[in-house]
Amino acid sequence: MPKLLLPSRSVTQLPCKSRFQRLRIRTLGFAWMKSGSKVHPPWRGTISLQLLVISALLSQPTWAAPRFGAPSTYQVDGSPVRVVPTDVDKQTGLDLVTGNDSGPSLSIMLNRGLGSFFPEIRKGLSASRFILHDIDAGDFNGDGAGDLAVAVDDITVFPIRTNVLVYLNLNDGSGQFAAPQQYPLNGLFPQCVQAGDVTGDGVLDLVVCHSTLDTGSGVITVLKGQGTASAPTGLFDSGVDFAVGSGPANAAIADVDRDGHPDVVVGDPNEKKVYMLYGNGGAGLLNPAVSLADVDAPSAVAVKQDATDAFPVVLVTSLTTGQLVSLRQTTPRTFASATLSVGQGLLDLGVADFDGDGFSDVVLLSDRQLGLWYGTNTTAFTFGEAVALDPMETSVAVADLNGDGKPDVATTSGSADLLTVVLNGANAPATPTLTPTLTPLPHTPTFTPTQPPVTPPTSTASPTSTPTASPSPSLAASATATPTPAGPGDANCDGRFDPADLNAVISEIFAPQCAAADANGDRSVSAADVPRIIDLVGGF
Repeated sequence: MPKLLLPSRSVTQLPCKSRFQRLRIRTLGFAWMKSGSKVHPPWRGTISLQLLVISALLSQPTWAAPRFGAPSTYQVDGSPVRVVPTDVDKQTGLDLVTGNDSGPSLSIMLNRGLGSFFPEIRKGLSASRFILHDIDAGDFNGDGAGDLAVAVDDITVFPIRTNVLVYLNLNDGSGQFAAPQQYPLNGLFPQCVQAGDVTGDGVLDLVVCHSTLDTGSGVITVLKGQGTASAPTGLFDSGVDFAVGSGPANAAIADVDRDGHPDVVVGDPNEKKVYMLYGNGGAGLLNPAVSLADVDAPSAVAVKQDATDAFPVVLVTSLTTGQLVSLRQTTPRTFASATLSVGQGLLDLGVADFDGDGFSDVVLLSDRQLGLWYGTNTTAFTFGEAVALDPMETSVAVADLNGDGKPDVATTSGSADLLTVVLNGANAPATPTLTPTLTPLPHTPTFTPTQPPVTPPTSTASPTSTPTASPSPSLAASATATPTPAGPGDANCDGRFDPADLNAVISEIFAPQCAAADANGDRSVSAADVPRIIDLVGGF
């Protein structure tokens, strides 16, 4: 049997990416092949077997160079809940916008180029009127500039109700916005707003996840965009409601069954289910919701559409089990489930082809980590690498942020009030020491131009010195709390039933402080408690 010889180079000359990988070869008994060595291998086999082992080793993820570069962080206003990429100023690269809960406010980060961003331009919303829950972006009026949709609770009306604020870009190169159009809906506690073409007419619509006012049951509302594909207006019709579970919290829009009509996938943590509302192309837009799968605490949903997929694949992350669930269609509307256990609670996900092999990969966001998993031509994913992040991450967005044609990643941290940018194949540029001075605007729902978008004024202010707005005292459920509540429904524990309990129960859903907020006795604090509190307030 002929000896196995490597062509013209030794093991130390193999294309290894680290000393650890070279040591790995030696520990497996390949050091005998080192140039000039006469030591026989500890095991022998056929040439094909030995080459197969070497090939398998070289194909492992640990042999690949890290795909993500060193991250860069930027200060934003308090408690960002979501980041979305969009072209705000129609200049260098995609910009980033975060929606912030404790302002409430929007932080607009204009792109300097190469994936570096100016410090925030902060846009305040009225803290005495709105509770901000989610944001999304899209070109709603077809002028090429990014517009914004913000889902809020309006606490100035009784009872409180969902309101969608739509900010149209002025499209004058300044990166500024007109005063928002307001769309009050018949619900409360909106957990998501998602832009997409639900009607299939080429005009962006809005999908809002919230709960009904009367029973607290789940509902999604579709706000249909007005105009035509060639001339959208940026305005929306009144909403069309569809019953979905009891607490819909996230949504994705895609033609999942490939019948030519867009569908809506919805995750409901309350029901521990993923629902589908299939599009029908008629006046009713969507068919009634059907259950796709049981998933414990679905934290995000997305749709993967590779050329090799017979049908699009629905991806769902679980907050409690730490699993990525892949729902692949065997035939239209018939799904088979496969799970990937990551080992820690998953908060959000992004889908893109990060390595350019034609298969969609996923980035999975957990509390302190961003994990990259490479896709294949099946539902399987293989681990690539992980990036350490700040605690209490809240969202992830995927987009080409430095203009090199490859998808990059942005995340938000709710505790550190940070936006983190991670580039694909490059280190994120360092944040410059000289930055524009930031002056937070008064908390009004109207955008007022305050700063040129690209050329920063001279200043020595650091982005970390940005003032952070404080939550309105009216939203603090424990501000008047006493140890003795009046009874179930006294959501702020102040010893009486009054309209303040309605505001308090919404805050309690985020950070429970008063056990009496469980007004309906189901041992949980949720939007379902609101109708009972309304009854108590009305009859007191």
